[in-house]
Amino acid sequence: MKNISTAILTKTLAALFFSFTILLAGQASGGEKERLIFAYLVVEKSGEAQTFLKVFEIMIESYFETYKSDNREARIAMTTFKNILMEEIRSSEKDLKWELAKIYAKHFTESELKVIVYFFDSPVGKSWIAKQPILEAEGEELGKDLAQTIMYRVILRIKALTE
Repeated sequence: MKNISTAILTKTLAALFFSFTILLAGQASGGEKERLIFAYLVVEKSGEAQTFLKVFEIMIESYFETYKSDNREARIAMTTFKNILMEEIRSSEKDLKWELAKIYAKHFTESELKVIVYFFDSPVGKSWIAKQPILEAEGEELGKDLAQTIMYRVILRIKALTE
């Protein structure tokens, strides 16, 4: 009985929360500047800029792993270049957030952005944000596994064509 009551209470609170946020979001809009600010909040709360930069860093790391050199001077030069590149990537986070916010502001109304911000501030939104690193890590593993499986199938198909 306690679980049923908790489930009903949770659903009721969730419905009230979303009704409230939609009602608030439907109030008068404050213009382009306010929409951009709400868009920035969405980017900030979602962690999208950090994810974007993390993927970029992984691509850079992968690139440098692919082009390793046995030459000591070349390794030092590549390491220096990579370190400078990574510092620049990390230092561009704030600019990236504003650029992403401009994209969001272009495609969402202020009301929609407010609802998204309210979502990220809700218990479910906070849970989603907290679980993102786990989901990303598991997704990355899935991607690696899938890539290996696809490469294996491609190799088999190429062998079949050449035999």
